[in-house]
Amino acid sequence: MLASIVPGNGHDTCAPMNPGLLLLEDDPVSRGFLSQALAPLGLPVDCAGGIAEAETLARERRHAVWLFDLCLPDGDGRDLLARLRREGRDTPALALTADDVAATDGMLRTMGFRAALSKPVSGEALRRTVSDCLALPAWDDRAALAALADNAEAMRHLRKLFLDELPEQLRQVLACLDAGDVTAARALLHRLKGSCGFVGAAALGQAARALHDEPWDSACRRTFEFRARELLRPGDGI
Repeated sequence: MLASIVPGNGHDTCAPMNPGLLLLEDDPVSRGFLSQALAPLGLPVDCAGGIAEAETLARERRHAVWLFDLCLPDGDGRDLLARLRREGRDTPALALTADDVAATDGMLRTMGFRAALSKPVSGEALRRTVSDCLALPAWDDRAALAALADNAEAMRHLRKLFLDELPEQLRQVLACLDAGDVTAARALLHRLKGSCGFVGAAALGQAARALHDEPWDSACRRTFEFRARELLRPGDGI
């Protein structure tokens, strides 16, 4: 067998020692929706309601991704990104805009944004785009091939077995957590971590390690479930 941040009026912070997300959005309702939509990723979120606040957070803390609204009462997200880039800060940045993305995406990319999202944006599209900016991919072919002596056929075969077993493994882990059986949950997660390494399921492996270490943490659980279902989503392929 193969083995939340609810934004307030200013900014909300969580575990600043770990790179998280910086969300710049002046509208409280939009800020609340976006921060909750990002929660399944399991990353701390710094929320800023204005340019000055976001600029301070970007300089003082490490972030994995910046999400900048473009038009704010106290300035422009494009100008903010330009200033940060001139300082040598290369954090991946996403633009949040009410404009037609098809008409502005190319221009925003030339200004340093990785991609643009048109508001209102669905939670799924938001999480997928942010995930694309994060360091760990869902599938890491290089790691899998290194573990299998560059045997691509073996990698494909093992990934199929892995995906066949993953739904039941996910069910068992969540059932153990719901029952308060941390010992059993950790045993399952330990086996799953090894399997993730063999098949190159990098993001799920990271989430499994985090949940193994902190089985009571709701954010770790959400991230683990999200990463597992991400691999099981039809059309993602192996």
